[in-house]
Amino acid sequence: MRLGLIREVDGRDLARRQGATTTTAWLRDRYRLSGGTAARQVRLAAALHGGLPKTVEALAAGTVNLEQAQVIAAAVPTLPGHVRAEGEEFLVGQCAVFGPRELGRLTSRLLDVVAPQVAERQAAQQFGPGRGPCPRRPVPVSDRRAGPGEGAVDRVAGSGVRRRGPGGDRPVVRTPTGR
Repeated sequence: MRLGLIREVDGRDLARRQGATTTTAWLRDRYRLSGGTAARQVRLAAALHGGLPKTVEALAAGTVNLEQAQVIAAAVPTLPGHVRAEGEEFLVGQCAVFGPRELGRLTSRLLDVVAPQVAERQAAQQFGPGRGPCPRRPVPVSDRRAGPGEGAVDRVAGSGVRRRGPGGDRPVVRTPTGR
């Protein structure tokens, strides 16, 4: 209800009529809020008014809190128009399990969940055909029989590779002096 009232104050320009420069400044001064909190509330009220009906319903029902709603309001507009409703519905459903921090992490891969084909096309456009966001990089490798060579290992596979010393048996140990 509060966000609806904030949107109403902002839409009718009541803050300026009462001498404030913005709705954020009006909220800050009238209710002794921090500037950041007031600004977040004004942005959230505008975002909810702009087309997040499931989030508004969930806020009213108490199944989504303000911080979760802010995460949803930031993530959904980044989706292509035809999958925004599905993305919003998915995130609102995840609010029963995840807090705002974890929900924010989910939003980084939201397009992969709601529209995997679109996500693949975007990755192909960004990274080139057949390449994903984790490109293969040349890594020096050594085979005692074949001699030094070069191969390619992606970041995920390369995370398990341990660096070995000159003899190949022992790991390289670094000391604070760099030796």
